[in-house]
Amino acid sequence: MNKNPMFLLPAFVILILGGYLGVKWWKSQIALQKPSILTEGVSLDERGQSLLKTYGLSEQQAAQLKAVEGSDAYGVVRWNTEKTSLTVLASLPSIKTGAYQVWLTPDDGKQTKLGSMRIEKGGYVLDYVLKKELLPSKFVVVVSKELKNDAVLEEKLLEAEVQTQE
Repeated sequence: MNKNPMFLLPAFVILILGGYLGVKWWKSQIALQKPSILTEGVSLDERGQSLLKTYGLSEQQAAQLKAVEGSDAYGVVRWNTEKTSLTVLASLPSIKTGAYQVWLTPDDGKQTKLGSMRIEKGGYVLDYVLKKELLPSKFVVVVSKELKNDAVLEEKLLEAEVQTQE
């Protein structure tokens, strides 16, 4: 009997090629599922729901702000259906110096300081009304701790990537 292993070569090549293409496909699927920090439609956790309830606001058009450095801070960003105003609510520790400020960065990367948050009954609040334009369909909201009132973001505390398209 002639024992020639050459007939196994095509099966071996197909097996190796199939494995390679399978792994490549799997990695591409995982890359497509790049997790965003937050988008509309993601349910708010209990703390976010409680924060909205404290101010008598609904969960519609709202997104959870996530702590950046693993702190206990949490918050919610909410916008109106016309995309003409934005409210940021946050539970943050009280500070003696500096202020908490809110920043908005649309897809074009042009970061804008919306203003300083004020303290109220259930935490810190910023209400912002857009003057001429509407909120972009996708943007990032950041709450920061600032020692100086300038155009430079100093220390990120909370962040959310928001998508307002329906």
